[in-house]
Amino acid sequence: MVPGAGADEVLVPMTQMRKGIAAQMTRALQAPHAYVEMEVDATRLVNLRERIKKDYQAKEGISISYVPFVVKASAEALKRNPTFNAHWTDDGLLAKRRINIGLLEGETVRAGDWVLIHVGFAMSKVDEREAAEALKGTALYAGRDALPALGDDEFYHADLIGLTVYDTGGAPVGKVTAVHNHGAGDLLEVTRPGPKGAALLPFTRAIVPTVDLASGRIVADIPEGLIE
Repeated sequence: MVPGAGADEVLVPMTQMRKGIAAQMTRALQAPHAYVEMEVDATRLVNLRERIKKDYQAKEGISISYVPFVVKASAEALKRNPTFNAHWTDDGLLAKRRINIGLLEGETVRAGDWVLIHVGFAMSKVDEREAAEALKGTALYAGRDALPALGDDEFYHADLIGLTVYDTGGAPVGKVTAVHNHGAGDLLEVTRPGPKGAALLPFTRAIVPTVDLASGRIVADIPEGLIE
């Protein structure tokens, strides 16, 4: 830790990845926001959890929290109020036709002028809990010929992972090893050689002007200070 300005303060340096995440979270606040606070009586929910938590712990090996109930309620609320199932973009409101709730990652989003496509699967109906549990760990694959054709400025995640990133001067920066989204846009995780580690690169046309899948390269106009 580096001493700060005050005697009782210290400055904790951030990694490049944490800086990138913070920048994207700040950017998310630029979209229109509205907040509604409502008080609800959760007595029945608390009682339900109390009734099932011992059996759930014995069967699953973990305790059940209130999170799955909240996720279920959120999905039901979106079914009844589909107008709220939308994503803000610079071009307009992107209405969703399906309800997909994740606790870590966002869904299909537009980042600058690039569009990243997240592929979802609609499985046949599974009515029984035991049948659903039997699917744990099952890997799903889709042939490229079964995927929809993309426009010139659209990409699948799998196509970006493994590409080599170069700066505008032609010097190699690293390879794309993952694609993340923390709510404000997509980020390319670029793993650099040696002890430099990974860095996050916002996937916008301003910072990533060129994506050449044929040659396996990305050209990035990296702002000063974004990657050390």
